[in-house]
Amino acid sequence: MEIGATITALAHQLQDLHKPLADLVCILGIPLVPLLLLWFQDDRPSLRARRVAWSAIVVYGATFAVIMASDVAHPPEWDFPISWFNGYVAAQGLNFYDPENYRRLASALPLTPGLVRFVISVGFHFPPPTIFLFLPLGFLDIRTAFVLWYVVMIGVIALDVVLLARLFLGGTKSGRLLAAALLLLLRPAMATVWFGQTNFFIVLTLLLFWRDRASVRGGAWIALGLLIKPVVAVLLLYAVIARRWRAIVGTGVTLAATSALTIAVFGWDTFAAYFDHNPVVRMPTEAYTETINQSLLATILRLTDYDFSHSSPLLNPLFIVLAGGLGVATAWLVYHAWTSGDDDLALAITIPFGLLVYPGTLAHYSVDLILPFLLLWSRRRTLPGGLVGVLAFLTAEFALINLSVELALVGNAVAWLGMAVAHLAKQWGPESAARAMNAGPHATHPSL
Repeated sequence: MEIGATITALAHQLQDLHKPLADLVCILGIPLVPLLLLWFQDDRPSLRARRVAWSAIVVYGATFAVIMASDVAHPPEWDFPISWFNGYVAAQGLNFYDPENYRRLASALPLTPGLVRFVISVGFHFPPPTIFLFLPLGFLDIRTAFVLWYVVMIGVIALDVVLLARLFLGGTKSGRLLAAALLLLLRPAMATVWFGQTNFFIVLTLLLFWRDRASVRGGAWIALGLLIKPVVAVLLLYAVIARRWRAIVGTGVTLAATSALTIAVFGWDTFAAYFDHNPVVRMPTEAYTETINQSLLATILRLTDYDFSHSSPLLNPLFIVLAGGLGVATAWLVYHAWTSGDDDLALAITIPFGLLVYPGTLAHYSVDLILPFLLLWSRRRTLPGGLVGVLAFLTAEFALINLSVELALVGNAVAWLGMAVAHLAKQWGPESAARAMNAGPHATHPSL
């Protein structure tokens, strides 16, 4: 009994340290970014560079382990307990879109006013097939489920690191070391562990689509990603403009197959409830205005005190104008990059665009930016501004994202702008003009 009480007390103390510990570690990590990038600019970093990278991984890994142990011993209010409860309701064979079923089983959670408003009175927030991600958790008690979730998360982080290194850093050991250090240094990565969120899964689906974009399998990754977080649907903008028809077919087939499986397991009534009585309309207004929501829409609503009590917040005129203009600009950039032969940048710029315009973007979703960050780093010798320009840009981005959750929107916007400037400067800068002059009168336009 005394040992159990000691563990519980320690867990409470660790939980109290979450916020200051996270703030301190994230801020201290900012100056490490330019040092690591400088030391890893060559394919064979020095022993000192490798030791610093390993030290960062160990320190941040230990911090993540402390957060995990504390969360398992004393589950927080948000977000994993909600995921577990969704699976718990589904494991009972109940309609997980009916708030009445959530009220019946509410005693399984330590209820707070926030959970009642955001969960119990709303039901499952996501499309029907998404429930399969959480269903296995519902057959376990919450602490055992949390351990399983963290074990899976660690495996997904490892896959993310391997793919990041393979796609952007040559697949070398030093590439994996740099990718791991930079990923863990991001505040959104720590927040993902803290909340038990799904962002590392999203990074994995983005990487797998990046690798398989020309195939039907690539579309399957889009479908699975958007079922976890709808922001991934923005990849379809790239797929349509770049004429990735196989990927589009793969997306449709995967969504149809997972929908059929959901109907077979849970029945038509539960499946149809998502469309007949969409849970989004039951979400409290705070979901669109809370500080952790760093979408363009949420920022506009906070700054303008726009009253949407009798209509959808999506009808905000300023949001429609800005999101529409940003969408047109992004579509043009994707098309221009693709027709210029820069397929990677055409895909990469959709990631910060999605984070900006998706109404539910939370601060920790910015971990997705690790893909465009490493793409730019892989081009440090060819982009205008060279190593110094890319180094300064990435350092500024890590500073914005790590200093405060309230700067995530700025970080996402700067990422979009940086990708746009990188493409336009390369296409229309002095080097491009010199290439055009050297090509002479017989130069041809890129084939569409």
